[in-house]
Amino acid sequence: FLQQAVCSTNYLHSSSIMARSLCVALALFAGADAFAPLAPRALRSLSALSSQMPDAEKDLGFEAWKPPGQGSGQQDYHGGDGYSATDTADFFEEGGPSETFTGESSTVKQEGDKLAALMQTDSWTIGGREAMSDRPQWFDATAGGMVEATLAYDRSGASSYCSVTNDAMSYEDFYADFSDATTGDWSVEPRTGTLDRRGGTQEFEVTYKGGGASGTAGHLIVQTEEDKFTFELVVP
Repeated sequence: FLQQAVCSTNYLHSSSIMARSLCVALALFAGADAFAPLAPRALRSLSALSSQMPDAEKDLGFEAWKPPGQGSGQQDYHGGDGYSATDTADFFEEGGPSETFTGESSTVKQEGDKLAALMQTDSWTIGGREAMSDRPQWFDATAGGMVEATLAYDRSGASSYCSVTNDAMSYEDFYADFSDATTGDWSVEPRTGTLDRRGGTQEFEVTYKGGGASGTAGHLIVQTEEDKFTFELVVP
């Protein structure tokens, strides 16, 4: 009896160990499945779901856009006779007339033409392209202020020379003439022209032709819109 009791006890102990081992194995199997990568299972689920979805074109109510030739076996992915662009730049319409560029825009050319027209005007212009025969409005024929130099003559028909220098930053049109109080017959060359920019010098030839009062016969005035130069004229 004692021996049978011992055998029964060993059998129950063995059964308990086997049961615990089975539980551990089941737990490990379940844990391994829980930590398996999700991607394969998700892909299988998405594949199954997409197979159950209705046709996309029928569901949207219109036919989706496709590049020309798709599905017909005529598409050309590398250029060639069958190639056509699916995108067109905004600059030109595809198939429209071509334009040739010469390197100079029409706007620049038009502005150049306008400037040339202004330079050909009959009025006084920068550069003195057109000289006026009459005195300009800004010319003052009254001698006054500092005298630049004295031109002395010993006889009729003699010539003297004088010069003026431009102090302005820009080109300056000038006009040369004699003061209203000058007596005798005189001439000056040049009468009109343009002084070069600052530092530009212009020389004048002043000729006495006789008839002037002895002593100070008058004054030569060379004037721009910015400056006035006065020269005293002395005859015997």
